[in-house]
Amino acid sequence: MLCQKLSRYVWIPTVLARIFLGAFFALVGFQKLFVPYYHFTFLNLLKKIHFFYPEISSYVIAFLEGIFGLFIFLGLFTQVCSFGLFILCLSSFFLTKLDSLKQVTYFLNFIYVPEFILSLLFLFLFFLGPQKLSLSDKLFKKKSRNMFE
Repeated sequence: MLCQKLSRYVWIPTVLARIFLGAFFALVGFQKLFVPYYHFTFLNLLKKIHFFYPEISSYVIAFLEGIFGLFIFLGLFTQVCSFGLFILCLSSFFLTKLDSLKQVTYFLNFIYVPEFILSLLFLFLFFLGPQKLSLSDKLFKKKSRNMFE
């Protein structure tokens, strides 16, 4: 009985996760793009891991983080942007953090790596879609909130 009543409100944590994750990545992405200190820190990280074309990639990745984060915050093209940020977070994890874990057998090490947890949250948003209170819901007026339904 209680589960049935609570199931009507399952969209609330999804919307909160979408809004906070979107705001976080929009701020971080645009900060890397427009604040010189953060841009050069990010650029040095890309050079350190020998990322291809780090000068260009630093702008492209920061732009994608900012735009995808803004669109997720607004609930516009949430599934496409969530998948894009899932790929960015997962690649960041594999390029920067995986070697520092030393042994993959320690599952607890994955829990403390934010890139891995964020990639799982974006995968979660990818499958759930924007839910209620989204710009996609208002603009496209679909009955289905999920592209998999």
